[in-house]
Amino acid sequence: MAETRVVTPRGDLFVVRLGERPAQKVLTAKEKTSAFIAKIARVANKPGASRQSIFRSSTGKKVYAYSVYPKDPTKIVREDVTGKMAVGRLVKGRFRALSQNSV
Repeated sequence: MAETRVVTPRGDLFVVRLGERPAQKVLTAKEKTSAFIAKIARVANKPGASRQSIFRSSTGKKVYAYSVYPKDPTKIVREDVTGKMAVGRLVKGRFRALSQNSV
C-alpha cells in the first residue's frame, strides 16, 4: 500500500494517507471549453447575476461578450463590462472593429 504524507500547518501534527492516488482524468481541449461555457451559462442564467460576475477575469485581462450582429449575420458585436459595444469581424481568430461608416 502506498503512503503519502500530507503537509499540515503544525509541526507536531502528521497526516498519512494510505492507498493509491486516484487517476486524474485527462480532458481534451474541447471538453475543457464545453465545461467552461456551461459554467458561464449557469452564471448568466441566474436571476440578478451582475455584469461584474459575468465579465470577471482571474488573470486581469479584459473579458468580452460576443454575439451576432442582428442586421448583418456576417458581422460580430463585442460588448465589454461597461456595456460599450463595437461591431466588427473575426480576422484570423481576432476581433477587428469596423469603422462607424461601414456599420
